[in-house]
Amino acid sequence: MKKIKVYTMQSFSKECSLFIEKNEGAYLDAMRYKAIHQQKWKPFNLNTFKSPEFELCSSDSGKRNYKFDISSSSSPFYVFSEKAKEALKDILEPRGQFLPIKTPSKRKQYTGYYPTNPLKGMIDLKQSNINKEDLENFGIREINNIHIKSDAIIDEYIICFSEDSGYVLVTEKFRKRVEEAGLEGFDFIYSSYEITLL
Repeated sequence: MKKIKVYTMQSFSKECSLFIEKNEGAYLDAMRYKAIHQQKWKPFNLNTFKSPEFELCSSDSGKRNYKFDISSSSSPFYVFSEKAKEALKDILEPRGQFLPIKTPSKRKQYTGYYPTNPLKGMIDLKQSNINKEDLENFGIREINNIHIKSDAIIDEYIICFSEDSGYVLVTEKFRKRVEEAGLEGFDFIYSSYEITLL
């Protein structure tokens, strides 16, 4: 068995501002709902995709600016700055889909991103102590309990699971690339876990 350190891909809202989708109240039309319940890791149809509109929201500490390079309020649909897109393009593009969005930012450009590279049927339910019915109804509850089958090919940067369309995990290699590029707003403090490769 091999332990793999991972992080949930999320923004650091404690100190960084973020975007909130304007029609989030209309839950069935929200990008988060569409990503989890309709797309389930399948790419969006670009011919029918309507650019979602986001508004700026203050950080938990009251900061309100555009210094951040990621916003995860609609995860697993993410918002990345143009700087993040260019710095991580070789990672993000082969593993997902960039999508147009609208934000109030005049100077700094942002784009939507949705991963499309799940591991398919690779969670060992018995070793993970997960009931199949619970997984289907409630998704993954304890990331640290996840045990992945030995024949799974683990992506070196981004990990998603077909069994749960709401979780996106990233690896140490991803964290290092973010830090090397000087990107702001990623949370690698409160989002650390370990999964097990059998």
